[in-house]
Amino acid sequence: MFGKKRNAFAMFTGVSIAALGAAAPAMAQDQEQGRITDEIVVTAEKREASIQDVPIAVSAFDEDKLDRMQINDGQDLMQAIPNFQFAKGNFTGTNVAIRGIGAKVVAASGDPAVGIHINGAPNDASRIFETEFYDVQRVEVLRGPQGTLYGRNASAGVLNIITARPELEQWSGAIELTGGNYDTQKARGYVNMPIGDSVALRVAGFSTQRDGFTHNLNTNSSIDGRDMNSFRVSLGIELSDRDNLFVMGQFFQEDSNRSRIGKQLCNKDTRPWPFTQGCTGDGAGFGVPNSAATLGGYFTFLPGLIGFPPSFNLYPQGFDAAGAAVNPPDLRTVNTAFEPTHEADNDFYQLEYSHRFDAGTFTWLSSYNLDHVKSQVDYGQNIAPATFNLTSPLAPGGVFNPAAFGDPTLPATNRLFTYDQSDSDSETLTTEFRFVSDLDGPFNFSVGAIKINGKAEGSYYVFSNSLAFNGAVFNTFLGSGIGPDLFYYRNNTPLYELDATAYFGEAYYNLTDDLKFTLGLRQTNDVSKLIRPGGGGWWSRWR
Repeated sequence: MFGKKRNAFAMFTGVSIAALGAAAPAMAQDQEQGRITDEIVVTAEKREASIQDVPIAVSAFDEDKLDRMQINDGQDLMQAIPNFQFAKGNFTGTNVAIRGIGAKVVAASGDPAVGIHINGAPNDASRIFETEFYDVQRVEVLRGPQGTLYGRNASAGVLNIITARPELEQWSGAIELTGGNYDTQKARGYVNMPIGDSVALRVAGFSTQRDGFTHNLNTNSSIDGRDMNSFRVSLGIELSDRDNLFVMGQFFQEDSNRSRIGKQLCNKDTRPWPFTQGCTGDGAGFGVPNSAATLGGYFTFLPGLIGFPPSFNLYPQGFDAAGAAVNPPDLRTVNTAFEPTHEADNDFYQLEYSHRFDAGTFTWLSSYNLDHVKSQVDYGQNIAPATFNLTSPLAPGGVFNPAAFGDPTLPATNRLFTYDQSDSDSETLTTEFRFVSDLDGPFNFSVGAIKINGKAEGSYYVFSNSLAFNGAVFNTFLGSGIGPDLFYYRNNTPLYELDATAYFGEAYYNLTDDLKFTLGLRQTNDVSKLIRPGGGGWWSRWR
């Protein structure tokens, strides 16, 4: 539904500029008692109801409450909601858990335990834990299984972000500017524009630029900065007294020099290969991993780039290229040769049509999501002190230049240099139909069906000059013709396709004013397949 002729005011904190007005928060004032009480209307049961009347463990925050509690993004919800956790893995995946139930699987085919929704539409491949909340009507977190309300992937609960809807016959808007340390520059705002009596357009967005708060001793520069922005365009049309149409497009982009992982702590495992694990499991100190346990470190031995082991065979017995590398004893200080990058793009489109019957409301909800993320980080998070052999014919003067052998991904250097890259791409189309009754008697119900078609692919790479050196050796001395450009590590998640259909519903019976029975049923059918094992290039055709 869309609002009509609502009074508006603007409320800001910090350095801000108000323009035209902002929508009033969801608060009810008791005029006789002179009190203001929070009364947030939620759609946890796919119908509007006061949060006090919903028999679900739900936490809800309107925009005013988000501001007052300084909840700026999805990660901040952990500080405000019991049993809600969010964590990022070493790759591009995330794990959202409620009451300890989540999904830590690293695979495109892995389904989450917590459903992530925008305006009720599933959006599991999203950037909501990287972007910031802006121009939202409210944020709802439902704890416990919600499959009979949402169809699938809600065994632990649901996080639903409801964006502000266009308001009919009302001009309003606001802008907020913020500045701070680390050269922080933030802006967010919206403008609501009525078009005639039955159409309204709403445009909102935010932008954040900030220098990094981690210092890299090697380059004397800061990393872990942010450069991201997002904007949203919403169109609301009142087709008739009973029919409404809502169309939305939301776009997010980030190009930052931040690391996808925190600083790695380590107590070095000094045992020789093949016994070393890199780091011991008896604590987290400010050491560096034994390179004999790493992919790039191990391959420095094979062609004698650093030195053969004492037994002069293919099995290094204790040589550690990382040696006494320095890991600064501070969580916000690093010493690395490669600085991180983080790129992300997310486009989300949504269409919702609703028709109100005397007995209830029918809703057709469709969404299309396109997501891409790529991040790079120093593999060992240290600078190896051991230098290359001066006598190697492929590394004159002890400097190896991979570009001279056809590999432009690595610089010329005289010591081990390794970084990794994690990326993923996905495309998802969803269509949902549901009917929510509005009967006068004690009985009501909600039924629906949803269809999801999705594709996803991901890769994890390790690029190392030791691997490139092996490629140069094979081509130069063995005449293999393999080419050094193939000498890197890749763990590829093949192109995965999901075709899922779910039918779901709940029936409610109010036995008394204080006692209600609920019966829910759900049936889900998932068909998945690998439509092209291995390979690449599909994203360029979709994008």
